[in-house]
Amino acid sequence: MGLVLAVLPREKVPVGFSLPYRNPEREYHGFTFHIPGIVFALSVGRRLGSNMPRMCFAANPAHPILVADLFKDITSVGAAIFGKARKSRKPIEYMARRKHS
Repeated sequence: MGLVLAVLPREKVPVGFSLPYRNPEREYHGFTFHIPGIVFALSVGRRLGSNMPRMCFAANPAHPILVADLFKDITSVGAAIFGKARKSRKPIEYMARRKHS
């Protein structure tokens, strides 16, 4: 198991947050969520890779926090998740009625 924390550069912080979502990685189970400025990634499995102990916030005594521009990654995941979301008809119908009023 490994927990990786990443901080985004101040000028690249998206406004918003995400609930934890499962990553598409197939070698292990990965879950990610973010709050403004910080990304948390939890990976679980036998095939995490040899560099996970060095990157893991919990296992490494130095408690590393990465600094990375993940803005595009965060926004593309958000777009993919929201693009697949079921759209409720009632708000759409309500907005259409208000537009024509």
